[in-house]
Amino acid sequence: MKKTIHLFRCMMASIVWLLLLSTTARADFPVNKPDGFVTEGEYITLYLVKGQGDKIVDFDPGAGAPAGAQSWYITAKGCPTAPARPCTFPVFTDDTQGLMTINTNTAYTATFSVGVTIGAESAIEQKVKIVVRNTIDIALVLDRSGSMSGNVNGSWPSVVDSSRWKGLITGVGLLAAKLKEFCTDKDSIGYRYFENTVFKPNAPFNGGLVSLPVNALAIQTEVASHNPGSSTALGDGMAAAAEMLKNKDDHSKIMFVFSDGEQNDGDLVRSDSPQVTVGKKNLNDSGRITTYTIGLGNAEGYLNMLEAIAEHQTDRFLTLKTIGANDITKMVEAFDAMVNRIKKESSPQFVDVRRNKYTRDGYVWKFKEKFTVNKGISKVFITLVSSPSYEDGIESLKIDSLDVLPYARQFSGIGFRTLVVDFPISERADIKPEGVWTVVGQQGGYNSATHSSFDGGTAKAPAYYLSFTVDDHLVHLDYSLGDKAKHVGDVVRPSVRLTRAGVDVKNAVVKAVQLAPGVDIGNFLATAGGEYNNPDTTDPGSPSAQKLAELLRDTAIAAKLADKVSEITLTYDGTSGTYTGSFPKLQVSGNYQVLFYVQADDSIVSKIMRYESGNYNVAQKDVDLSQSGVSVVVNGAGQTVITIRPRAGNGLYWGPGWAGSIHVNFPGAKVNNVVDKGDGTYVITIDGKLEGKGTISIGDVKILDGDASQLNCYSNHTNFWEKIKCWLIAHGLPVWLVWVIIAALIILLWLIFKKKK
Repeated sequence: MKKTIHLFRCMMASIVWLLLLSTTARADFPVNKPDGFVTEGEYITLYLVKGQGDKIVDFDPGAGAPAGAQSWYITAKGCPTAPARPCTFPVFTDDTQGLMTINTNTAYTATFSVGVTIGAESAIEQKVKIVVRNTIDIALVLDRSGSMSGNVNGSWPSVVDSSRWKGLITGVGLLAAKLKEFCTDKDSIGYRYFENTVFKPNAPFNGGLVSLPVNALAIQTEVASHNPGSSTALGDGMAAAAEMLKNKDDHSKIMFVFSDGEQNDGDLVRSDSPQVTVGKKNLNDSGRITTYTIGLGNAEGYLNMLEAIAEHQTDRFLTLKTIGANDITKMVEAFDAMVNRIKKESSPQFVDVRRNKYTRDGYVWKFKEKFTVNKGISKVFITLVSSPSYEDGIESLKIDSLDVLPYARQFSGIGFRTLVVDFPISERADIKPEGVWTVVGQQGGYNSATHSSFDGGTAKAPAYYLSFTVDDHLVHLDYSLGDKAKHVGDVVRPSVRLTRAGVDVKNAVVKAVQLAPGVDIGNFLATAGGEYNNPDTTDPGSPSAQKLAELLRDTAIAAKLADKVSEITLTYDGTSGTYTGSFPKLQVSGNYQVLFYVQADDSIVSKIMRYESGNYNVAQKDVDLSQSGVSVVVNGAGQTVITIRPRAGNGLYWGPGWAGSIHVNFPGAKVNNVVDKGDGTYVITIDGKLEGKGTISIGDVKILDGDASQLNCYSNHTNFWEKIKCWLIAHGLPVWLVWVIIAALIILLWLIFKKKK
């Protein structure tokens, strides 16, 4: 009996001890979210800017907390930016009041948990993320050359509202307005024009970098005050931009380059080596610069160069096809997309973009588009561009049935309109961003008769571009088309990663749509024949673009060159956490575009919809000199003149448009001039003799790598003995043995000839 009582007492003591233990460790109340933080999954996140001084944050215990003395503490979790950017974890300067000090002297991302003990009770620890962003300095390099007077599709003469210069004015204006919405108060911007040399803009942009948020909306008006000029000195423009960024070593340096054609003046940009150079200067000598590029074209070598300048990173370049509709919306879309890429850390993302035609509604033109938005959005940014643009605008904006147009901030630039809705809406905290958004737009001032838009008596509808961008710090989309130059015969493997609060979303439907050239554009232009008219400009640009624009006047040719569309569904790979797939082996050269469409149903943020696009430029993989009609002569001035019509081993010509991408690297040899004949033939004039060892390249492909004498093996002017020597060397015989064989042949022929006498 005594043992039973003793056992009972022990059990009761244990129960009491466990109850006391659970009481002291009990976590029954939360930690409140301080002002300025946003909820991102299980974390609350505060975004700060480097250099703004110490930030004091006041944490409070949440509902259900007992009265009594408080003891706050921090438990470090991780530093995702280390070791490149080590973390400085915050501290409680007064752990009895919940006052936390955050250091902003450096840029970093730190994760930790915050808790508080009050007497015998403890709060449920709150996971916290601090993101201290680096200050961003952006230098724009804008093409003001003569070819910018032409139409978007490369044709002449210029048509109202369809010129490349109009597209640049609209695109730069939108880029600046959108950057302003997603920038920090310490970000800076500046820009330079280039034509035959570098030109500074008007004040306040004629000095160095200026405050982006203060001056962004003045950029478009300044750009619109100029007109296209002469030739294309791209290298000089990039060098000037690099100089603007030189003394900002502790900032993130961004160079944004727009060009519409081959460089033909000043110091040339070289992209055939690991480092992009202008003349002989490495652009990154003054510190790391991240370069973004936009170009216009279909198969020209300068597109491959712009891609190389952006290090073949899918999210840092866009090369726009000029085959198709002659309107500026494709240019504007590229500038719109580049903001999302430049400010990726701030999380602007496309839900979708729409390109369509207005429909007639009485005396006006209208459209209606719908977009599905997920939870957790802090900003919606809507862009409208009409072509032509006359009295257009958004007349209705709803989330499901709720009218949110009264709460939108609207801005009208030259050729574009934007609407911004910030969440939470101060006047209507009950309105949430998630749901189906309906956008209704109209255009009332468009007169089809006065704008050459009648076709058989029927008015042609104006076109519109509508993009829907969200600021989402919870959902992230990363995508890639590979990070190297593409050639015929390669296989492209697109990949996408979709995460929510850092966790892979595994149930998404991810589609990749490829728009491939209908034919090999370079070979087509090389063999098409016909004539083209040089435009009335001092910057004729590439014969490739001019010839193509002329040929496209023939509707049968236009149909032949139309894109071939293919679609694949990417599958989730649990090992890499990405959705992957592959397109068929590349068969033709030219400009390819890939559109990504992503949908997912998520238990936390509901339906996720995302859109992105990318490009890659495909070149031939080699040059077969035996098929390339090589001629090497020395002219009366002592210059070496090489004539070549590069042809790949598959029998296809590289075509016109590569003059600016042909490089000669031999001791003492300097390229004086490269003439593009328009049929894929190039005449390369070199100062000095071509001798010794070196390389000749087109794009990133070597035409010749070795001794200069090898080129004579393929020249139309090569004598009989030189051809025998080349034939023997081609079969792997050493040079000394080749000379022995040739000497023996000469002696043998001499003996035969002597015997006949």
